Amino acid sequence: MKVGIITYHNTANYGAALQAYATQIALSEIGIRSEIIDYTNEIRKTEYAPWRKVFAQFKKKKIVATIITFAAIPMIVRRNRNFKHFYKENLITSHQKYRKKEEIKNAPPSYDLYIAGSDQIWNWDGNGNDDNYFLDFVKDKSNTMSYASSFGMSNIPEDLIDKYIILIKSIRYISVREQMGANLVKQLIGKNVETVLDPVFLPSKEIWENLIRKESLNKKKYMLIYTNNHRYMEKFESAATFSNSYKKKIIMGTDFSIKQILNSNIKIKSSEGPIKFLRYFKNSDFIITSSFHGTAFAIIMEKPFIVFLSDHDGRNSRITSLLNSIGLSERIFDPDTINDVILKKIDYNEVNTKLHTLRTHSLRFIKDIIINLQREEK
Repeated sequence: MKVGIITYHNTANYGAALQAYATQIALSEIGIRSEIIDYTNEIRKTEYAPWRKVFAQFKKKKIVATIITFAAIPMIVRRNRNFKHFYKENLITSHQKYRKKEEIKNAPPSYDLYIAGSDQIWNWDGNGNDDNYFLDFVKDKSNTMSYASSFGMSNIPEDLIDKYIILIKSIRYISVREQMGANLVKQLIGKNVETVLDPVFLPSKEIWENLIRKESLNKKKYMLIYTNNHRYMEKFESAATFSNSYKKKIIMGTDFSIKQILNSNIKIKSSEGPIKFLRYFKNSDFIITSSFHGTAFAIIMEKPFIVFLSDHDGRNSRITSLLNSIGLSERIFDPDTINDVILKKIDYNEVNTKLHTLRTHSLRFIKDIIINLQREEK
């Protein structure tokens, strides 16, 4: 059986890169050959272009942020280059490249099973208003499925409800990444669907460590900060009395303040590729994040961590759904309880037991579909 996966795979985003890699690894471990369909549309193609980031800050009239982003253009260029290298070395992609919506609709690739992959591919604004991420380009819908697809929002805009109903209904086998997504599918088409783990949880911890190739970074004690809002760090430091014990801090991402840039104890790492991203998580002593995949890899690498939620319910749901499912909801930042939570050691034996059950369920969802399709072929 040959499987084609459509997802975010060629963008300079750690979560997107690593979930695409993990999906292929998970399929290969159950004996399935897969390709990432080398597709991106006009909007997604420029998502991480330096000029677009500068313009976005300028449009919001964030003058300081615009200046910082402009100064960071060389780092952004290096980052994009590092991601391209990762994709070339670690993903199996289709020979055919599609760079416009019409190209894939007019000449769709042929597979035995089509998978709409993980990440927020069903977020209409984020995916470039593109129904191809719902497998609309596939003519025969009998061999279509979604795995851990995410809406990234708590409600479907009124003007898109009819479109979403048609698109979701057309997919034969549906699974989503968080409970809010399952609720949305139920509201749209009246169907109960599976909630499964994000693909990054499907490979073992050892596979991720092997990807790092056992190269170590500076083992000096450090706190890793991976967030899209540098003010979360300020909130953490004002509430957590122990934060001063970490003189060395490493910030990964593209949002940081001038004060942080000038602090000699803080290292900004904005141009690293996915493998170094994993190394920093592996070698950190404590992690602060507001990212779903930052949370995921803190858990995979069995690190103490704290999560900041945003004011966006749709984005928060993927984090809260994950933490609730493995008994770690207390790791969400609360200024009143933060010090008690930090002192409480995470029981990763218990967490891994719960993850094992969820992983087994998630892989079973994929295997059952493949078995069913193979029976139908006979």
